[in-house]
Amino acid sequence: MSTISRGIGALVAAAAISFGTLAGLPAYAVQTLPVTFNPNPPVIVVGQVLTVSGSGCTVTPDDWPVLYTTDANGAYTGMADMVNADGTWTLDVSDADYTLGSPEAGPTPGTWTAGIVCGSLQSATVYAKYGPFTFTVLPVPGTAAKSVITLPKLYLVAGKSATLPAAVQPYSAKQKGVTWSSANPGVATVDANGKVTAGKKMAGKSTTITVTSVDGKFTAQCKVYVVAKATTLKSFKTPVSKTTGLVVGGTMQIKPTLSPAKATGIVPTYSSSKTTVAVIDSLGVIKALLPGQTTITVKAGGKTKTFVLTVGMVAPTKITLNNTKVSLAKGKKLTLQVKTWAPTNADPQTVIWSSSNTKIATVNSNGVITAKKKGKVTITVTTWNGKTAKCVVTVK
Repeated sequence: MSTISRGIGALVAAAAISFGTLAGLPAYAVQTLPVTFNPNPPVIVVGQVLTVSGSGCTVTPDDWPVLYTTDANGAYTGMADMVNADGTWTLDVSDADYTLGSPEAGPTPGTWTAGIVCGSLQSATVYAKYGPFTFTVLPVPGTAAKSVITLPKLYLVAGKSATLPAAVQPYSAKQKGVTWSSANPGVATVDANGKVTAGKKMAGKSTTITVTSVDGKFTAQCKVYVVAKATTLKSFKTPVSKTTGLVVGGTMQIKPTLSPAKATGIVPTYSSSKTTVAVIDSLGVIKALLPGQTTITVKAGGKTKTFVLTVGMVAPTKITLNNTKVSLAKGKKLTLQVKTWAPTNADPQTVIWSSSNTKIATVNSNGVITAKKKGKVTITVTTWNGKTAKCVVTVK
């Protein structure tokens, strides 16, 4: 995984200005003016903080070009506001106009000049000018397609239709175009948008629908089974029930398990509540973009499931607790704490607590155990990426 951020550019070496970064991220060295900023990848501005000691400060321009990468294959571009809060200037990416892997969107390629001007009233009006900072915005290259995916199978009632999804991988692929074909149009046809229509008298037959990427000519197949009667979806499961996590740049695919497996006309859909944190495509492939949390929603056959995805910078590999075995009298409380994190710079260091039997003992979000009745129970602490540590509690 490559870093997500490298700085607003080399900043002026003045005592009145300091430049900080998110924990664990590198920053370009501070240089004196004038500064030409042309890194590779270019103009990466995310989560950076510019602190100015002064009053009456203004920033030019109001909108700054943004390009942040999630891996070597893709990037987001857009425009975001530089916001001043008590002398601290930060780039507000919450309302930025993001476009993935698109050289046409976001800032116009070329040279941008920006500066911060502060005025303070002393015996006379004194203006301290920090800048201009000059940096170069380059077009965002699109990524070449590496594969294409679609549903592995679909059950359709004779004469009915459903639209198959297709997703060119990786998510940052510049060319998303695909073409469709049917091995036996007599059994089921498919149009240019992936809409499959089963023949009216083809119950008991099957055919293969093939999707081909325009870029690279990669293919994927869906087996279509034509049936006489509809089968309603009763339920479905996802590999994640409540929470999961990814590091920035990481990916995972959500593949629902249908019940019954031969439910007809079922094409799951997916969405992310916060697409600046993570995006999810039409086949359930999640791409983690920025640190934070988002809710992933999966819908199928009129039913819905959700889970929370946490995106972090550094994934924990192990955690330990300050106690692994304790005894408590009924009604008493005890606070468990995470003793160690590995690596020590794991980010974020957030956990979820749970009890194997809440009738014997409960645990709250701060690790406080409350003994309820006699017996043994296991208290588990889980990191955002699924690493666990346990403590056995005996209630006497």
